[in-house]
Amino acid sequence: MASYIYHNGDTNTYFGFSSNDNFKIVAGGKNYLHAHDNGSLFLYGGNGQALTLDTSQNATFAGELTVGSHVNMGDGDRIKLGDNSDFMIYHDGADTKLSNVTGSLQFHQNVTDSDIVFLCDNGSGGTTAYLTLDGSA
Repeated sequence: MASYIYHNGDTNTYFGFSSNDNFKIVAGGKNYLHAHDNGSLFLYGGNGQALTLDTSQNATFAGELTVGSHVNMGDGDRIKLGDNSDFMIYHDGADTKLSNVTGSLQFHQNVTDSDIVFLCDNGSGGTTAYLTLDGSA
């Protein structure tokens, strides 16, 4: 049996439990939160479903993800890009890796007369440019 608390004088704004123990928040007739009894959670925005958290602790965002500070990930955790995780960035505890499994790996420098510089520890407490691709040549 559904049990909701309604905004006074407004049947389009309410929160509570549906008959199958799902919790939801509705404002102005639009869903804003829906928590299922199976552990899934859905958040809605002005254009529909914005975030899904499933029972495997996976999150799916409908739009862009903006982070205000940092993304902290543990050793072995990967940033996967492409439909088949074709490109990955990760740190395995000892080394940092870029892994590409399809097509060419391309670096684009789009600033006029600017270089691409690869630097490494110089053995004396600093870094040295060991490879420079001269963009002004």
